[in-house]
Amino acid sequence: AESADFPLYLQMRLPTLGEVRGRIVLLCDWSSGSMGLRWGSKAMRIQDEFWQSSGTKKWQVVRRSLNNSRARANILHVHFTSATSLPRKFPLTIAKSVNPKLCLYLRTARRHFFGIVAMDFPSAVLCELLVRCNG
Repeated sequence: AESADFPLYLQMRLPTLGEVRGRIVLLCDWSSGSMGLRWGSKAMRIQDEFWQSSGTKKWQVVRRSLNNSRARANILHVHFTSATSLPRKFPLTIAKSVNPKLCLYLRTARRHFFGIVAMDFPSAVLCELLVRCNG
């Protein structure tokens, strides 16, 4: 039986934060998987528009997604700030544009819920801001 002492959360339902604080939540993205929360399920809202021609365009997508996320017990929000537009725009180029905008957004945010924010090349300051704001 799974307990809070076990480091992995393997159930196929969205847990509460209290159930998984300090634990690893498995996200299942394979067809025959029977452990973990199914990636892309009805319990998830995922923004992963990774093919963008500029950091400015990617930031517009990220900001819209963050603005639309609301804390709800049955929904997990996942936002990707990463993008590419090969051969001209590499993930590092996009991150150099998006990450400072995300820092400013988090510093001035009135809301305090965002969900999971997956980032390329985040600074320690950006990570700390996100943790503080995502309460």
